[in-house]
Amino acid sequence: MTPTLLNLPSKLIQTIADHISSEHELRCLAQSHPQLDSILTPYIKARKDRKERSNLLISAIQNSKPPQLCQLLLRDGADPEVRVRTEQGKTALHFAAETGQTVVARLLLLHKRSLVNIRDGIGRTPLMSAAECGHESVVRTLLSAKYGPADVTLRSCNNRSVLWYAAKGGNVKIVQTLLDTGKLDHNAADDDGVTPFACAASEGHCEVMRLLLSLEGVDPACRMYQGRTPLSLAAENGKEEAVKYLLSLGVDPDSKTGHRETPLLMAARRGHPGVVQQLLADKGVNPDAADGHRRTPLIAAALHGHAEVVELLLATGRVQLDARDHQGMTPLMWAAKFQRTPVVELLLSTGQLQVDFDLSELRKGLGLVGPPRLDPSLVRLLDAYKKRDA
Repeated sequence: MTPTLLNLPSKLIQTIADHISSEHELRCLAQSHPQLDSILTPYIKARKDRKERSNLLISAIQNSKPPQLCQLLLRDGADPEVRVRTEQGKTALHFAAETGQTVVARLLLLHKRSLVNIRDGIGRTPLMSAAECGHESVVRTLLSAKYGPADVTLRSCNNRSVLWYAAKGGNVKIVQTLLDTGKLDHNAADDDGVTPFACAASEGHCEVMRLLLSLEGVDPACRMYQGRTPLSLAAENGKEEAVKYLLSLGVDPDSKTGHRETPLLMAARRGHPGVVQQLLADKGVNPDAADGHRRTPLIAAALHGHAEVVELLLATGRVQLDARDHQGMTPLMWAAKFQRTPVVELLLSTGQLQVDFDLSELRKGLGLVGPPRLDPSLVRLLDAYKKRDA
């Protein structure tokens, strides 16, 4: 006799149904035979009720409802392992961990202890979430033998450790707590080569940087993706205190990435005048160093309209005002094209620029997206400069 679905025990049929995610497909299967209908219809209703309670549980945690409500929903059949697709596959415990709800985290772990190492859609554990968000109490709970302990050696999908996330969060007590486990490599890099120290630098967490630098083997000038350094990350993100600290350690202030970008160029492009000022004060910084596209800090700042940065660079007296990048564009041409009027005024105020380009061609030029027409006041400004010696 050939076995069929109808010959299987009811529990086995329900187990098979567990692997069918579509409610529509389940209902079609149930309607295919009266025997299957009698088994699957109650199952479908119970599963739908469980899903609704599970969604209510996550909503309650997201909205910081009383722990008693979470406890009631768990008793009523809510599944704490349900993931929210629109939230990177996070579970109830991830939400409790990242919002610092220690009591709720304990309820969830008492309900199902195996949740302690559950991963979200990108491989993060609840401990990583709590560490990144700076919730010491939740971290201690997850590390305790009563509720875990969580496995501190796990890595997320991009190979980031819990120490990496703690460094990103900047809570030095959590970083120390994790180091005290004795199970972590304090210098372990992620897939981009970013170490916990470099991560702390990129976020400007100087206290964490000092703690990590006190450990053996930590390199404050380590290289990572695209040849970046902790200094270039801190400069690009405008972290003035981290830049100051790194410079005090004697790192190369003019280190170049694989694209030949210096920390100064990155800070200029992003518009961080405080960082630009710090770097310009260092004798080891070349204010006119160009990247692989021949773009200087002045070109980058002018293109993006960072007038304060342009002013700082001009004040050095050491930048080429008419330097051309790989597209043949000067700082003034970029500023004019994107109607950065304050930058245009600053550049023209030097009285040393060549305005030998056709404005109508500039407006169209280079296949770049720009304003459809130049501001008449900007046109008059440039025309007046052209005629100044006439």
